[in-house]
Amino acid sequence: MSSRPETPSQGMQKIRRLAAQAERRIRLGRALRVGARALCAALVLAIVDVALRKLGLVGERTARVGLVVAGLGVVGAAVVAWSWRLADRAGARALDRFHGLHDRLASALAFGAATERTPFMEAAIEDAVLAVPQAKPRAAVRLPVPRSLGAAVGLAGLLAGVLLFEVRHHIPIAHATTIDPMEM
Repeated sequence: MSSRPETPSQGMQKIRRLAAQAERRIRLGRALRVGARALCAALVLAIVDVALRKLGLVGERTARVGLVVAGLGVVGAAVVAWSWRLADRAGARALDRFHGLHDRLASALAFGAATERTPFMEAAIEDAVLAVPQAKPRAAVRLPVPRSLGAAVGLAGLLAGVLLFEVRHHIPIAHATTIDPMEM
């Protein structure tokens, strides 16, 4: 089995698939970064929420609603970051930049969408198809650990400490009134 696609249309499909994989990795990296920042904010809100509940300043139901809203905020922020629009052919451009392909893949995708192709366009597409085997989306778009994840771990530890903290309520011991003994 050869590593070279048999037809230009198969090569274009592979280019589209690789570019889509790279775009998914770009989106995932962005969602992780934004989600980690949102997690830090949610953890701060959770710490305040739990502390207020332990001090008796907030009711049980209100505290639970606050925790659910904070959790949903993290998920919502990650989903919104995932859905933000990418630049045209961002995945192909990332592959081109990392592998030093000088816009071969992005140009091939642009030329492939054209209704009428010139011989130059056909040659550029064939050149990109030949470059496809070396393109690796995983290498081109790295997913680093978000910087704010360290802060999130610290805040999670602080939240655990607040959860373990016990607030004691001093209740005075009830003294029963005594009846004076009867003299006989």
